Amino acid sequence: MREGRLFQILYLLLARGRMTAPALARMLEVSVRTIYRDIDALSAAGIPVYTEPGRDGGIGLLDRQLLDRAFFSETEKQALLAALQSMSLTGEEAEQTLLTKLAALFQMQTDSWYEIDFSRWGGLTAQDRWFEEIKRAILTRSALRITYAAIDRPASVRVVWPHKLLYRSMAWYMRAWCIDKQAFRTFKLHRILGLERLAEHFDRLPPPDEIKLMPMPSEQTVRMRFPPHLLWRACDDFPPDRITRLENGGCIVEAQMMPDAGAVGYILSFGAGVEVLSPPALRAAVAAAAKEIWKTHEP
Repeated sequence: MREGRLFQILYLLLARGRMTAPALARMLEVSVRTIYRDIDALSAAGIPVYTEPGRDGGIGLLDRQLLDRAFFSETEKQALLAALQSMSLTGEEAEQTLLTKLAALFQMQTDSWYEIDFSRWGGLTAQDRWFEEIKRAILTRSALRITYAAIDRPASVRVVWPHKLLYRSMAWYMRAWCIDKQAFRTFKLHRILGLERLAEHFDRLPPPDEIKLMPMPSEQTVRMRFPPHLLWRACDDFPPDRITRLENGGCIVEAQMMPDAGAVGYILSFGAGVEVLSPPALRAAVAAAAKEIWKTHEP
């Protein structure tokens, strides 16, 4: 316990240069007296730590050149820290700890010119916790039992061998080998209703070549007209090169979508002001869904 705290003090001093004993005590949740005892222990171990009294004083290190800078260029260090910073925002403490340690050894700030936050508004959800559970299952090659809500069929229970987590189009997905289907399937994390890590372990997944040869559903090109008051929705969801501005302040959007029921629900989320121009089959499907909504809510 104490050894871990000593390393924490060392990494914090490497990262920040100098800190006060009260500040260290607050961060490590110990007393100031304990911090001073730890500083004495670091000094006795040969760590060049010093204390400076006074209002502007604090605790610091005399020699901070502890890493051979030849291993990484400055650009490589920034790229590595930025990648770790992005992963730490998924909520896993291990990545945040590693980020702090490498930043200290590189003697660089962890703040970068951009920030990626994968979390959703409203705090942690079950899906956020399952992200970490899936990651552990991938690393330990543990099977998972999931309850999954598909688009076009009732929720079902699957046993899968998780392969990787991927982020695409504002959502997290799990790529896994489905025992029942004996094939790779992609599961959207938001549609997982229940998840359990099993004691069963798998030795290996099919070779990567088999993954690449699996046919993927073809996308369809969808053209939609957005009125002026919904221009912001188009800008939020689609890149500029997919948006053609109109003289009236609205726009035409041309996007690629999967040919499934999810496309209908997604288009309906824009509200009644958005019109599907093509393809005709999708236009008809949106109209039919809107009629069903009207029947359900008819006064």
